[in-house]
Amino acid sequence: ARYEQGLQAGAGDRFAEPGLRNALGFLRLRRGEHEEAARQFEARLKLAAIFVQRDAEALARVGLGDVRLATGDRESARQMYAAAAETLRRGVPTLRCIAIQRLGRLALGESRLDEAAAHFAEMLAINRQMGNPPCEAEAQAGIADIALARNDLDAADVAARQVIQIAEQFREAVPNLES
Repeated sequence: ARYEQGLQAGAGDRFAEPGLRNALGFLRLRRGEHEEAARQFEARLKLAAIFVQRDAEALARVGLGDVRLATGDRESARQMYAAAAETLRRGVPTLRCIAIQRLGRLALGESRLDEAAAHFAEMLAINRQMGNPPCEAEAQAGIADIALARNDLDAADVAARQVIQIAEQFREAVPNLES
């Protein structure tokens, strides 16, 4: 209800409306309200010509891809994720990592293991550039899943241990943020 109120109050605001539409879209997606989520993401994309915010536009494409995937349209999801990743080539690396992760998971789910591996490798490259532990952890988890699919238990174990190590480092860093 608050997002809807915010959207009414912020309608036409070039900073508020695009962000609120994305937030409302992801909220509806989490609730399983796919049609309403799609409407919000599509409305955000229609604003792209008026309110140019490429990162937010790409995030709307990721959300729309998630809706398409949830409703069984894998090809449309792939197109949305690829468009988001391309838009983010010069955008926020964290968001690019999310789009690439979606492409990797989609390929993995279709047993296109080499393609999935390339996406997860790209995520690791993004991480090397900016040091984003969640991006690295997601990439390593994907690499572990690929290794399992290939029945390479040793490689899966190495990658899974990387995920655990990253999670432990992150957990240890959180209390340090309070000081």
